[in-house]
Formats: sequence, C-alpha cells, structure tokens
Amino acid sequence: MTTRRFEPVYVDGKRDKARRYRDTLTNTIVSYRQYIKLTEGVSPEEKAVQRVKAGKAKPGKTYKRYLERKAKKEKKAKVQPPKRKLYPTKHIRVVDRVKDEHVNLYQLVVTAVFRKIGTRQTVVARGYSTLTHSRYVTPPRYGTDYYYLRRAEALRHAKAQVLATHAGMSGEWVVEEVIDEFWLRH
Repeated sequence: MTTRRFEPVYVDGKRDKARRYRDTLTNTIVSYRQYIKLTEGVSPEEKAVQRVKAGKAKPGKTYKRYLERKAKKEKKAKVQPPKRKLYPTKHIRVVDRVKDEHVNLYQLVVTAVFRKIGTRQTVVARGYSTLTHSRYVTPPRYGTDYYYLRRAEALRHAKAQVLATHAGMSGEWVVEEVIDEFWLRH
C-alpha cells in the first residue's frame, strides 16, 4: 500500500472549510494554494492565466489582475532610468595639503547623494574618514579591504551630517550614489 504525500484535513469528521492538507513527510499543514503549487508546480493564478490563454475559460478577475500587473511592470520598466553601479572602478586622485613628499598620512573624502526612503528626498553630503598612515608613499589602493573600511567610515560621517541637518525628520536615509572621492594627504 502506498501512502499519499498530502492528505486532506478533517475537523470533527468533516472536511476542513479552508480545504487544507497535511504533508505526511513533514507532518505540517499546508494551505490549498500551497498544495496546488507543490503538486502541480504552478500557482492557482498561473493556472487561470494558462486556461484563458488556451481558450478553455473566459477572462475573469484573476486574469484581469494579471494583465494589470503586467502593464504596471512594463510601464515601470519604461519610466525608470538605467541603474548605476554603486562602486565603479576608477583611479582616485590625491590632493596635497602639505608640500613634504615624505608625509604618509591620508584621509579619504567622499561626497555622496543620500535618499530618504519613502519621500525620495535627496541630499548631497561630504564625509571624511580618520587619518590613516600608509607604509608606502601612495595611499591605500582602490578595491582593498582597507580602502573599503575607510570608505564606509567616510559614508557614515556624511550620513551623520545629513541626520544632524535634518534632525526633526523621521525616516531612513540611504546612499544612492557616490559622486566624488579622493585622498587628502596631510
């Protein structure tokens, strides 16, 4: 005798009103929707769309909702500008504050655009990392862990400035784009 993977759930000897099933392998209760997805591999909505496309059924609420979502996605794809890389590969310039070539103290300066989640308000802020000592005459290379630590530090400093200037406003500010960054030699 073979056992079925899914068995209908009965409450007080009657079939469950929500038409739930019990998974015999994991002994959990799954909804009718999950049952269809697990046994047939498609959701009930996808089944309805397939029936309409095959000509077996008339377009109903589900199919109309599907068309609305599809149109909304297409409209959104047309309207949105292409996404930019957050960290493009580039050479970072060094600005001298002193004329002495033997000084190896560097500070990363980052200018970034911050966007407030919800309102889409944007603000430009500049942040500074702590002074770093380089063993060599050049600052830390782009792409190294040390560089990314300094960059994160400078972005935190810039975000703190944004939070300080917009203190009364609730909401979270996120980095949308890094406009400029350079090493400042002290």
